[in-house]
Amino acid sequence: MYVTQVRTEGLRHGADLRGLDRSVSLKAGEAGAVVADALMLWAGTLAPTTLPKRLVALGAASTEDSVECTVDKGWLEGVGCDLGGELIALLVPGERRFAIEVTVQADPPFFGRLREHAVRDPRLVTALGEASTMTVRVGWFLSEDGSSTTVGLLALAVGRTAFPVSGSERPVWAPGILATMGKRFSRTGSVESMADIGARLLGVATGSDAERRRSLARASKALAKSPFYIGTLELVSVGDDVVPTFGPDLIRARRLGPAALNSLALVEQVFVEQPDVLIVDGAGAGFRRPNAIRKWVEGRTDGEDATLEQVFFTDGGRP
Repeated sequence: MYVTQVRTEGLRHGADLRGLDRSVSLKAGEAGAVVADALMLWAGTLAPTTLPKRLVALGAASTEDSVECTVDKGWLEGVGCDLGGELIALLVPGERRFAIEVTVQADPPFFGRLREHAVRDPRLVTALGEASTMTVRVGWFLSEDGSSTTVGLLALAVGRTAFPVSGSERPVWAPGILATMGKRFSRTGSVESMADIGARLLGVATGSDAERRRSLARASKALAKSPFYIGTLELVSVGDDVVPTFGPDLIRARRLGPAALNSLALVEQVFVEQPDVLIVDGAGAGFRRPNAIRKWVEGRTDGEDATLEQVFFTDGGRP
């Protein structure tokens, strides 16, 4: 599954991106960052269980526990957060509403899930015969300080067939399908402590999921090779914590600068989490040849060894 179109209304630097490929370079500076933020808010609206973490990453909530989501039968209807001013900052000055519309191209497994629901919803039979795309439009209406928000699905279409998003006719299959879609989006760039990262990776390394353990091993080896060359990942106990280090000398991440943290976050997403759509903030930051990192990520979307369907790149600074 990958994104072919993104449109926003009410957000700064309103976006209208069409015909997107598997690798997308967003505009430098705030214009590109807003699109990345919009994709995360859109994905979180579809998958409410992921929204608290996404709002923390956007700076709109201090902790996941500070986010309150109102959900009815799988449909997100409202959100409360303690740092809502960060949401207001995303909007055009004076605006309190925004809408995000995304069209995705379904992959065979996702298309197959929709076909299963067509047995109970004949409307899907016609829709799936038109195109294997899904377009979802969500809307947020913020309070004056952004701490309280009314959220809703504004439009839903499979192919060229629109489905009701309110009332008794809205499809019962939609919340589950949309949640699956939203969970397939991820992003690097979140600020985490070494202890939090180490604890999460230790959980993968010692967990019962053999496939995730193998994926972590692949990530570890990748860090020692081109284009990273920072050494295999080693988890080391430090007091009550477990922290990531690199190579046989157990070099701490802080001694390698931003390259180490950025590389670790990147390979974890590419090999362990394997989202369909990955947003990479500042690809190659801290490296002498940042373009080599970008090309490496792009290579993960193609071929038999691909782990991603699509990657969006954002760059800091001004355009």
